[in-house]
Amino acid sequence: MWRMGDKKPVNDDLATRGRENAARTTLSGETRAVTPTVSIDGLACSIGGRAVLENVRLTVDHGESVALVGPSGSGKSTLLMCVLGMIKPRAGRVVVNGIDVVRLRRRALARYRRENIGIVFQFGELLPELTPMENVALAALLAGVGRRPAYRRSRELLGELGVPATGTPTAHLSGGERQRAAVARALVTEPSVLLADEPTGALDHANRDAVAEMLFALPRRRGCALLVVTHDEAVAGRADRRVALRDGVIVSAPEGPEGPEGPGERGRAREPGEPRECEEWARRSG
Repeated sequence: MWRMGDKKPVNDDLATRGRENAARTTLSGETRAVTPTVSIDGLACSIGGRAVLENVRLTVDHGESVALVGPSGSGKSTLLMCVLGMIKPRAGRVVVNGIDVVRLRRRALARYRRENIGIVFQFGELLPELTPMENVALAALLAGVGRRPAYRRSRELLGELGVPATGTPTAHLSGGERQRAAVARALVTEPSVLLADEPTGALDHANRDAVAEMLFALPRRRGCALLVVTHDEAVAGRADRRVALRDGVIVSAPEGPEGPEGPGERGRAREPGEPRECEEWARRSG
């Protein structure tokens, strides 16, 4: 199993373990067999009486990256919230590591997120007055990791990602450094699934490319599954697969530099009318 701070790429078996079951040690020390994929089948969801997703089917293997693209209002962020368990769909299944997320109750959902999911938002959602190491360690502490290992893991991750751990508040970091710190926070609990909602939308081109390169390298280095929502075709092009949503339905992957979202859409954080539950959850979780 990968240990925090390891920098060598995972071996071929780990990088391709989406085709077989694997043992995973949770934060509580429990070892259990998991089905190492995100599997979404027949997902349908409505918000405010409006159908947002209809009969969506999607899988993401461990060691694989998938970019989810599409016009505003197509349901991309809603799909991420269903994987998080923040929105309960009206039909369909969301199975992560063999866990049927739709059937989980509140306490089980909280444990599911702690032990399986890491998430990165467009603006990081870090606490500006804390140092990067405090921000990252806080997520580990809230997940039940002891203080000493939480801070050790945080320092190792931030060093690996090129972010100063201490000595300056997070508010004083550059945009690229803040996003790399947000990625470190998402990784500190060793998630098997990493979700990213417009992770480069607030960055300039240079920082966008640096953060995207680092982000899309993670599945093969860490053995995790990565699902990224983006309007930016330059970012989506780095993924192993690109999946397009239109009117809540998966369609063929877009062609050309603009794709189905058209010009001028890059960097939008969420669809109109969609709630901010994901970001509220991030604040509550550190």
